[in-house]
Amino acid sequence: CHAKYGSTSLRGKHCHEMALRIVLSCIETHANRYKRHIVPLLCVHMDFYVRLFVRVYTSANEVKKSASKQSMVYQCTGCGNFHLQPLGKIVEKGNSVKYLPGNGPPVGEHCEECGFKHQLGGAIWNKSMKDDSFVEAVKTQLFENQSEFAGFKRVYGLVTGLSEELREEPLFHDLSVLASHLNAACPPNAVFCSALVNAGYKYSHSHTSPLAIKTDAPMGVLWDIMRGWVKLHPVRTPKEGSPAHVLLKGINKHVPEPDFTVRPEHREHKKNPGAPKYVPAPEKDWGPMQRAPGYATGQEAVSGVHDTRVTKRQRNQGKHCEKDGDVKKRKEGDADGG
Repeated sequence: CHAKYGSTSLRGKHCHEMALRIVLSCIETHANRYKRHIVPLLCVHMDFYVRLFVRVYTSANEVKKSASKQSMVYQCTGCGNFHLQPLGKIVEKGNSVKYLPGNGPPVGEHCEECGFKHQLGGAIWNKSMKDDSFVEAVKTQLFENQSEFAGFKRVYGLVTGLSEELREEPLFHDLSVLASHLNAACPPNAVFCSALVNAGYKYSHSHTSPLAIKTDAPMGVLWDIMRGWVKLHPVRTPKEGSPAHVLLKGINKHVPEPDFTVRPEHREHKKNPGAPKYVPAPEKDWGPMQRAPGYATGQEAVSGVHDTRVTKRQRNQGKHCEKDGDVKKRKEGDADGG
């Protein structure tokens, strides 16, 4: 990833969104060399690829803001907490505008939630990945011309999910991962999101995952809510020194008593009028398979079936033994001739 795009990726459920932001950062960096900058219109992850639509402008003055649009990512190896460190900042005083390096790091050596160390990734694009007016225009065009698009349901659901995302919140947390860190049962989506809204924070899901929690709440709020959930649904005592052990020992600072009352808007089952937001895979174990190299397994004479997906191990079996045998024979021939 670093060799191709100049950024380092991090493992996590947010990897697909991070891929989009890495590519945007790469495009922005290359455009800056020619006094140009980009404005993302619509960027999505679909199937096994990313698709980005951006508009390119020429402005040497806007290029100076590029550093503030890109960030490094500090991600905890224990609980998955992440912080963004912008590469630059803009300081305005009256008519004066200065473009300065960013201040950091935003975290200490150890995570403030679980005490584990951080990994460093990036740089990634930290601004919005969409233009709301453009996305709404695409939705309208799709809905009014459904018969012309064979994949209408899937594309319309994808664009709808993107349109509902929070604009200025890079990356996200996964509800199932939060629960797994505490060895707890995963709370229902409506219950957890209601607790967030009742605490005064905004949230949205991501077009890449229905369990994604993209929110303006700090990580401490999420763990306060999860600790409140564990009180109602106790778990086994975790191993001492593990992230779960440290997190469950913590004290709720931001939300002392989480309110899990499901809000009316979450009680109603929201349905997309055009198509579901998250279309299931067309078949079991659907995904990219091993390429067909065109080699036979040697069993087609028996079974009558030509298996082109023979493994590399099968093709190379005994290869080195044959080479060693040929070399040995040549040496013996040379010795006899000598």
